[in-house]
Amino acid sequence: IREIKDEVLFAPNSCRYKVYIIDEVHMLSNSAFNALLKTIEEPPPYIIFIFATTEIHKVPATIRSRCQQFNFRLISLEQIKESLGGACGDLGIEAEDDALFWIAKEATGSMRDAYTLFDQVAAFSDGRITLEKIREKLGLVGLDSMNEIVQAMVERNSPKVIDLSSSILGGGVSIEQFAADLAEYFRSLLFISCGIDKESLLGYARARYSQLCVTAYTKPQLERALELIFNFYRDVRYSINPRFELELLLSHLSDLKAWCSPVEITDRLESLKAAVASGEIAAVPPASPSQPAPGGKGSAGASGAAVSAEPVEPVQSTQPVAPGQQQMPPQREAQPFVQPEASAAAPAGTATATMEPPAPAQAPVSEQPYVQPAETVRPSEPQEPQAAPVAPVAPAAQADSAQQGAGGQIVPAQKEQILDAIRRRKLTLAAAVEHAVKWSLISDVLTFTFENGYTATVVRNDRALIHDAIMTVTGDDYRIEVEVVQIKAAHEDGGEDDSFVKTADAVKKVFRGEVVG
Repeated sequence: IREIKDEVLFAPNSCRYKVYIIDEVHMLSNSAFNALLKTIEEPPPYIIFIFATTEIHKVPATIRSRCQQFNFRLISLEQIKESLGGACGDLGIEAEDDALFWIAKEATGSMRDAYTLFDQVAAFSDGRITLEKIREKLGLVGLDSMNEIVQAMVERNSPKVIDLSSSILGGGVSIEQFAADLAEYFRSLLFISCGIDKESLLGYARARYSQLCVTAYTKPQLERALELIFNFYRDVRYSINPRFELELLLSHLSDLKAWCSPVEITDRLESLKAAVASGEIAAVPPASPSQPAPGGKGSAGASGAAVSAEPVEPVQSTQPVAPGQQQMPPQREAQPFVQPEASAAAPAGTATATMEPPAPAQAPVSEQPYVQPAETVRPSEPQEPQAAPVAPVAPAAQADSAQQGAGGQIVPAQKEQILDAIRRRKLTLAAAVEHAVKWSLISDVLTFTFENGYTATVVRNDRALIHDAIMTVTGDDYRIEVEVVQIKAAHEDGGEDDSFVKTADAVKKVFRGEVVG
């Protein structure tokens, strides 16, 4: 820049203008731009500067504002291909149309790069340029090979996919090039699924792609495939073994057809919900444990007569119901016939709907004095069965039943599972919970009792984490409470409490002192 500042002071000897062309001008430093700024602001009439750059955003705004900008566009693929065909005619070289198309595509809009690549290909083609020679010499994966390997992925034939990839790599194709060709193929499939058939975007004619591969995947699945390939390409340089990474990628792509995006899953759930709401699909409620399944062991009455396994038809014929409730009435009506007492005293009209007509209906009536034991019991004895069912439960007994797991509450075996769940979240918190002297569960409140105030504080601060662990193990929503029991310094008989002695010894070991009070 200093030399230019000195030279621009002198007019040209034989020409009208002095032209300075600075290529890659964005590489100049800020000091150089500042030194050149004055000359650009007030250039002599015989001086012309031409700045060339591919990164205009790196040129300071003070320089750009004082220049005329000419943005060069990329050359279209068809124009590059036509120019290469003219060069083949001038040089007397035969070239396949697909080979020229590949060279033009790899030039990415630059005529200079297209001619450079054309010269390299012509050097080893012996007067005839073919796509097969380019693939063989440059280590590329052809479209036919990509069709074959993706067809194996569609069929979820992982062994064949690995075998084909091994053959391709054995032919001299690098792992990075294989991934690039794989990404280009899935990109073309994505464009085809969006209705794009332009050859310059697809890279090949639409008819050359396998019809099975074109119709096999959905748009989200193709986007997922490209995401997996891009992540692989970014991470392969840090891999222990790039080939292992590639084989893992191919294994994931082999299962791509079974992959569903979260949006698709949500849409399917919404459609099922709408179908149930409209009555197109009957909502079947879960079977209650107290109601035996039709045709099971509990489907016979006290008289030994088998109950029909399909009670829906008689109920529908006598009492029509809504389409969305076809499964509900049979379960409610089937209960009286399963119970022994109801089967013995059922009316004749009801028995004929679920049992064999006349003979089975008369048998329970003749045996009725023997089935019902209430007629043979003496009047002075009914007090004994009345005292058993109803008995008040003391609060202590309720606490014991809570500890034993009555009503689906925490049982001793679940304590270890809860502690394991807490350990996986926070090890120190699990150690603190283990020091609890008692777990008390009353209604929906779980109380931890501690003798140490510090341990109780640790547990109290992380009650939300304990709540999540209990929800994971038991599925119940308990409110967590923490209480502290005061430590007595001595027993009633005058002896020291063991827990107090242990705590004092631990303090003395840590702080190397003596307990003074």
